[in-house]
Amino acid sequence: MLLRIMLWAMLIGSIVMGYFGIQSGSATNTAAGIGILLVVGFALYFLIKMLLQFGFWAIKGILVILLIAAIIIIGVRGCQFLFAKGKAVSQAAIEKTADLGDKIKEESVWDKVLSFFDKRNQGNTVASGNGADGTVSGMSVSGALPEVISGRVTNVRSGYLFKIGSHFIKLYGIDAPDPAQVCRDRRDQEYDCGHEAKRRLERLILGKTLDCQVAGGDYRENYIATCTIQGVDVGVGMVSVGWAVADRAVSTVYIPYENEARSKHLGLWAGKFVAPWQARATRVRRKAQPAAEKKGFFDGWF
Repeated sequence: MLLRIMLWAMLIGSIVMGYFGIQSGSATNTAAGIGILLVVGFALYFLIKMLLQFGFWAIKGILVILLIAAIIIIGVRGCQFLFAKGKAVSQAAIEKTADLGDKIKEESVWDKVLSFFDKRNQGNTVASGNGADGTVSGMSVSGALPEVISGRVTNVRSGYLFKIGSHFIKLYGIDAPDPAQVCRDRRDQEYDCGHEAKRRLERLILGKTLDCQVAGGDYRENYIATCTIQGVDVGVGMVSVGWAVADRAVSTVYIPYENEARSKHLGLWAGKFVAPWQARATRVRRKAQPAAEKKGFFDGWF
């Protein structure tokens, strides 16, 4: 009778373990909890029954005590494990859902920017070659420093620098990480934020026609300019989704768009990053560091 009671206790325990396994959200935990208790229960049942047939009454008492202790220990530890596992699964699900929501929100804003630019850019024609009107490889150039440049974007070098024809154009009033810069995301893990900013600008303007208001240039006919697609500012498109920042040293126009992106934790603002101009200055200082300072400990002795 006692053995039957213990066996039923094991069966009930396996059902309880299975329930906690289901609550933990893991089918593996459920199967393991039920299977282990059933195997242990039947093994102990037949072992004790066999020993009782030989009249080992002293062993009977010891085994009963051990069995009860085993049931208690397995039950307590099993429940602790399943609750911890379930909590971990739930926390992972919450983080994944939050990350997915942030990504959907960010991508939604970015897609709206892209969609708007695409619609505004439909029907544009691109000039190429050398024409009588001064057009050179898709650029309208008149004089040493033209007021306006219109042309097709042929290459993107970073989140703020691209080419129209054979000439580089830097977006005025904004800055973005260079391709060599590394930032940290919301999980505090490193990622190539410079490459990501470059990829975003590529999606926005590569192969499209821009109208650029020139703010400065050099003797090689490379320019700093504010560029638009059908009157819509490209800098706004980059800063508003968080993949560029306002260059306060030259303009305050883009600060409101940066503040909005920061408040929504979009793009770079989802994690941690060093301001592009600070990261650039650090790289310049490292390159300018004297060779003697770069030598190792033993190199200094020779």
